[in-house]
Amino acid sequence: MNQIPMSDIKNKYKEINPEGHWFDKSTMEFFKSKLPEYGFLHKERLFFISSESAPESIRKYTVRELGKNGNINTIGYFNSHTSSRTAKKELKDYLGLK
Repeated sequence: MNQIPMSDIKNKYKEINPEGHWFDKSTMEFFKSKLPEYGFLHKERLFFISSESAPESIRKYTVRELGKNGNINTIGYFNSHTSSRTAKKELKDYLGLK
């Protein structure tokens, strides 16, 4: 699993889903979403960890995959982690890595 710039994942998303709005500034603001500087490349698959915060709620983290069809898929459950560290561990477990 190699780190890649989050900008590479965003660019790939727009390339395969030009009508998509997942990474639009207005979408990110509406859901109070934040993204790390880096995502992950593993066997030609792209992954990243997003975080969201509901009003008056703690920030929670979700493991995501950019699907080949341009959809953003959730790995595991939405907002199931209270830290990016545990989200990254879930991703490693999902991919069968140590």
